Formats: sequence, C-alpha cells, structure tokens
Amino acid sequence: MQMRRLALVAPMMLVLLLSFSFPVRAAEAAYAKPRVVILPFELNAPPDLAYLKPGVEAMLASRLSSRGGLAVVDQHEVRQVMEESGSALPEVVAAPLAAELVLSGSITGLGQVVSLDVRAVRVKGEPAEERFYATANSPGEVIAAVDQLVVDIGRRMFKGGLK
Repeated sequence: MQMRRLALVAPMMLVLLLSFSFPVRAAEAAYAKPRVVILPFELNAPPDLAYLKPGVEAMLASRLSSRGGLAVVDQHEVRQVMEESGSALPEVVAAPLAAELVLSGSITGLGQVVSLDVRAVRVKGEPAEERFYATANSPGEVIAAVDQLVVDIGRRMFKGGLK
C-alpha cells in the first residue's frame, strides 16, 4: 500500500519541483548574453560638438549589441540606478542590472580632432579594467573610431573577441 502511494506521489512531486525551476531558467536565459552598461560620457568640447555625446553613446550601444552579440542595458535603467544609488561607480551600477561589463568615458574635441577615451571595467568573473582610445581627425570620422573601439573592447575584454 505504501509503495503504491509512493509511486503516485513521486511523479507529482517531480512535476511540482520542475514547475518551480522553469521561471529560474527563463530568467537565466534572459541574461544568456553578457550584459553591458554604458555610463553617460563626459563631453570636453565646444558646444557645437555637443551632438557627439548622445551619438557616441548610441553608436557604442548599437554596435556592441548588433556586432558584438552583447545585451546593452537601456540608458533609462542605467540612469535610474545611478539616481537611486547616488553613485556612478561601476560595481554599484552593475549589480542591480546584472551587468558583466561597465563602460565609461569621455569625448574631447580640440579643433576638428575628436578623441574618444573609454574605461571598461569587468565586474563579474575575473575582474579586469582596461582603457581604450580612438582618435578621429574630424567629426565625420567618429563613426570609424567607434567601430575600432568596439573591436578593441571585444578583443581585450572577451576572450576570442566578440561574435
């Protein structure tokens, strides 16, 4: 009698346990791609180059996600975490966003020359910090400079590069 009851209860327990594991697996799958946070960049340039700041941030995000296969955290989420925590420290911002890598940087314009300087901090796995830079001889060359930054970040921050 007890064996029969056990034979009936055991499959039900298995189904119950499996049903609780699916939400966890779905959450893990949502973060299967490494997540990247891009902190707001500093702009050290005349007002006529102010358009570069949102442009460079957007280009980095789109290239890292489309060419790099990374999940870039939405800027609204990043700013919300920064406001709530009162911090822009990579470790503080990355934790609630489940990010592996945090990018910050600056855009400096001197005459027509534009310098892009990026600091990448890996906060999960083996900690690492690297600095990257690219120079554009004119604002029109910034796109190529961002492309090169993405390649360099992929090579040095992710074994084997991106995609």
